[in-house]
Amino acid sequence: MKKNLVVLFAASLLLFTACGETENNSNSKKNSNQKNEVSNSVVLKKFGKLEITEKELNDELKNVPSQYKAYYESEMGRNNLIERIALGKMFEAEALAEGVEKTSDFKTEWEKTKNKFLISYYINKKLNEIEIKDSELEIEYEKNKENFKRNEEVKASHILLTVNVQEPQESKEEKLNKITEIFNDIKEGKISFEDAAKEYSGCPSSKNGGDLGWFERNKMVAEFEAAAFSGEIGLYPQIVETQFGYHLINIIDKKPEGYIPFEELKEGLKEDILEKRKGERYREWEKELRDKYKEEKKEEIEK
Repeated sequence: MKKNLVVLFAASLLLFTACGETENNSNSKKNSNQKNEVSNSVVLKKFGKLEITEKELNDELKNVPSQYKAYYESEMGRNNLIERIALGKMFEAEALAEGVEKTSDFKTEWEKTKNKFLISYYINKKLNEIEIKDSELEIEYEKNKENFKRNEEVKASHILLTVNVQEPQESKEEKLNKITEIFNDIKEGKISFEDAAKEYSGCPSSKNGGDLGWFERNKMVAEFEAAAFSGEIGLYPQIVETQFGYHLINIIDKKPEGYIPFEELKEGLKEDILEKRKGERYREWEKELRDKYKEEKKEEIEK
């Protein structure tokens, strides 16, 4: 069982590397300038005598699936990758110290793993030769344009002073006075909208400075929606009252109804078409190989 775990761990490292190597080779010429070489040699962290360089981190980032790239390019994600690289190096250092690579068992398992790696590397190398031209992406975009419609959207942040339905009138007036005071302080530049949201807002969005992100119509209560979609970019000029209480609204940006621009979809389209082409090419390739290496009948094998 232990041997199987070791082989599985080693194989996963090799196969993971194989998936990224062909991409690394195709981009190596682009990244050969002196500045990158200097940057790549920068040591990010040390664990005893083990060093983790910028190049090792960048190589690992190239192998991250696109849906996770945003996270792994963040500070937290980068640190997690560095820890993973470090752990691999720790295992490697221990294995080398024990002379594992010189044992007959290792050599036997390595031959099996090497063959699997060769297959994986070769398949990825051939499939990564497929290229998609921008003109093909534009044709695909136009052909499916109706699928890329976008409703009118607003990006806004807000400050909410919560008012309960059963709250006494005196309390409501106090909160109205308070939000009026906050409103005036923001207009006079005494405090930023973001800081005021963090300090005063009763909405969970307060931790993000009141940011609500992008939203379409029919996603917010009627009074809030009317203000957000009718107002100009910037601080909405009135306090808005809804069933939740009193709001100050900061309209950050707007997107009109229409089609999502090609440039916003280009990379996603490329990835989708590329995966589709790779699948098609793999199936064609499989058929070609089966035609080339015909299965022999049982009686012919036994001769």
